[in-house]
Amino acid sequence: MNAVRRLVGIIVVVISMCITGNIGADEVTSSPVAPKKNEGLWKGKWFTVGLELGIGAAYLGNYDVTHVPVGVRDIPRHPGDDWVGATPYLDEPIITDSIPETLENDPSFSGVLVLQAWWLHLGYGLLRNSDTQHVRVSQNQFGTDRRGYGTTLRYYETHAEKRDKGYWQYGLTVPVFPRLWNGHGFTLGAGYVKERSPLVFVAEQGYDRWDRDHEYRTVEFAEIHNNPVPYCRIGYAYRHERLQSSVYVQYNTVATEDVTYRSGFKDTVIENDVDPRVSVGLSMLVGIK
Repeated sequence: MNAVRRLVGIIVVVISMCITGNIGADEVTSSPVAPKKNEGLWKGKWFTVGLELGIGAAYLGNYDVTHVPVGVRDIPRHPGDDWVGATPYLDEPIITDSIPETLENDPSFSGVLVLQAWWLHLGYGLLRNSDTQHVRVSQNQFGTDRRGYGTTLRYYETHAEKRDKGYWQYGLTVPVFPRLWNGHGFTLGAGYVKERSPLVFVAEQGYDRWDRDHEYRTVEFAEIHNNPVPYCRIGYAYRHERLQSSVYVQYNTVATEDVTYRSGFKDTVIENDVDPRVSVGLSMLVGIK
């Protein structure tokens, strides 16, 4: 959150400099001069290319996994645990069949390569979220998750992976006031964000022996595909000759999701509680013919 506050502070300073700088320029009167070489560049249908950098101020997603099948909970005893005598639970599947809060994403960082043709906005970016949370269910030979002297723990845990961080962003970015074409002003934008890769849920089975994990195997059991997410943004842009710099705040609504379960996991249920994503950022565009 400190990084977010610093970025917001920088944005406020940039906006203040843009506004005060242009107010001061309006107060100075001078005799008419010949138009600049690039004056009116932004009034035509010109292309711009550039880079946007953003940081997500709020993003939280909790996925609850229930009805975990026996195939995941059934973990054989470790070969080194032959010393353990016969107990009711050592060779039975782990009792607990649900895992809450499998995934949590907090701050996110994004970088977008942008191509803008007049008002049309197209970008391809990379999204870097915080690491997904691994949530574990353990059971010893007595049917509990307690660690103690003379116990052996089997476990399974779930986490989510997004193998491809890329996403498409497309929409419109239009000036609120016509004077933007002459220097500075507010802009409004709207469009969609579409992630390339689904969110893959993985179950890991293993043993917790002597405070060290020994992985038995991993199983991919579900994929979540996000549909295009509507977004809206407001920004303040400053244009000088071919260069456009701006600051913006973008709001992404909650995505609708399609869940696909792998064979053997048809009874598994994944429920999610995802918040909208709010991000602030800076962009730098250069006009080209």
